[in-house]
Amino acid sequence: MSGCVALILAGGSGSRLGAGTPKQYLDLAGRPVIRRTVDVFLSHPAVDAVRVVIGADDTALYADALGDAGLPEPVAGGATRQDSGRLGLESLGGDPPDTV
Repeated sequence: MSGCVALILAGGSGSRLGAGTPKQYLDLAGRPVIRRTVDVFLSHPAVDAVRVVIGADDTALYADALGDAGLPEPVAGGATRQDSGRLGLESLGGDPPDTV
């Protein structure tokens, strides 16, 4: 893969917010926060692809928020943000982009 991939780390639990649902999946003016984020990158002319890293237990939330976005399967994140970043980068290794 050539070009630029936006790697979105969205594996946090949002526990400090206390909403019971990770904040990236909460509705903001009619759309989940994560959908708004992904849509911005998908519409950016310098971004060729988007890959999302999610919490291991968030598959259903992700599918509800982004199931129709045409993205590759999300990457299950790790125990820390650093682990999630590494796993996201490793997921691009088979066909690495020029820029992340």
